[in-house]
Amino acid sequence: MSPQEIEQLSYPIGKMPIEKDFFFSETQEYISKIIRLPEELNQVVSTIHQDEMQFTYRPGAWNITQLIHHIADSHINIYTRFKLALTEYNPVIKPYDENLWAELPDAKSKHDISYSVMMIKGIHYRLGEFLKNLNEEQLKRCVFHPEQNKLISIARMCQMYGWHGEHHIAQIKTALQKKFLN
Repeated sequence: MSPQEIEQLSYPIGKMPIEKDFFFSETQEYISKIIRLPEELNQVVSTIHQDEMQFTYRPGAWNITQLIHHIADSHINIYTRFKLALTEYNPVIKPYDENLWAELPDAKSKHDISYSVMMIKGIHYRLGEFLKNLNEEQLKRCVFHPEQNKLISIARMCQMYGWHGEHHIAQIKTALQKKFLN
């Protein structure tokens, strides 16, 4: 498989959009994507059979089970980061190694994914209630990411996570289509 084919399988909707100046209306579109994620994820996973959960979107990648658990882990972290940005002045966030988290027993479990789907539904309900009520000034509040050595605004995190959910849903769809196994 060529590097270009691997890249296309890894990023079926393209890479994360580049950082830029944000407008309030544009950020509202990303917030809408965040709010819609649980419904879109449920539409995809409701048709998956247990024996399909081990499919990957490319050779050597996370399987569908790991992707779903990763979304739950990642979006719980971003919820905390949003809250910190709004309640503290440029707080330093705690990075984590998502690849190591994806190898932990709960993320590799072949058991029922419905608990992670419920977590995603719950956290996104709370995210929606939180984000849709922020004003333009609040969307400019930031966290400091020590690994990236920069401030990241709530508006940028909305862009990142609007993309993040769509990205992983597309990977799940690719896994169901391509049926790679590790």
